[in-house]
Amino acid sequence: MGGFLRFVTRSRYHAIGVSALSLLMPPFSFVGGAVIGLVTLRYGAAEGFAVLAGSATVFAVAMWVLAGSIAPAVVFLVVTGMPALALCALLRATSSQGFVLVAATLAAGAAIVVLYLAVPDPVAWWLGMFEAFLAARTDGVDPQAFEQLAELLRAVVMGLPVAVMVTSMVVVFLARWGHAALDNPAGFGREFRDLRIGRRFATGAGVVAVLAIFAAPRGAGIAHDLLMLIVAACAIQGIALVHGLVALRGAARGWIVAMYASLVLVTPAAVLALSVAGFSDAWLDYRTRFARSQ
Repeated sequence: MGGFLRFVTRSRYHAIGVSALSLLMPPFSFVGGAVIGLVTLRYGAAEGFAVLAGSATVFAVAMWVLAGSIAPAVVFLVVTGMPALALCALLRATSSQGFVLVAATLAAGAAIVVLYLAVPDPVAWWLGMFEAFLAARTDGVDPQAFEQLAELLRAVVMGLPVAVMVTSMVVVFLARWGHAALDNPAGFGREFRDLRIGRRFATGAGVVAVLAIFAAPRGAGIAHDLLMLIVAACAIQGIALVHGLVALRGAARGWIVAMYASLVLVTPAAVLALSVAGFSDAWLDYRTRFARSQ
């Protein structure tokens, strides 16, 4: 892996080529954002922007030739490229993964609020656009088939800001891991195990969560979306907490494997449990308490 990372960072054109090529292979498209983040962390935001612009341009041209549309390149810029550049520039300036997580969560929360202010019912708006799109390109819309697609679209629209935040943090973590592998071996692990969202954020998150529980008991609307965003952010701190405690205790790595397995096998319950652990850690600081008791 070290050889690949050195190849990517050998020059701007190497980084652009690898990033653009990964975007053409959907299973590896996240690598494009990680490359932009790695360059930003190592050389600064200006160089990261150059790689972002270059890879997006190459990808847009390829999509225009292959599919007659640059929409995928625009989606990449909005959903992955720009967040990776901004968050990695922030990480480079602060060296705090917790601060970056808070910033990403606040940005996603602001996007949710703006979306609902602009479109009171985003799901209905997207469904209307989608139905019109289908009607313009087909002889008619099968009501039963459309309802099935509508259910899927509702889930996608409601979860999009949360998914963008989580995906952006994963890309940041990958970029920081690559950066540490090149310049500071084991540095990523130390930073991640020390990730904290802080009591100020936890206080605001707690207030929003309580209001959301009472305001959106049926699981819909802006309050529900903000609550899901908070749950995701606290769950990321919960994951860092588990890594930190396992390292402090010198426990078997099986505990970490079990945690990630639970995220795959019993996702809702595991995410909720990690979120509660992460939120309470903001107040009780389990890692510091355990370190002092050693």
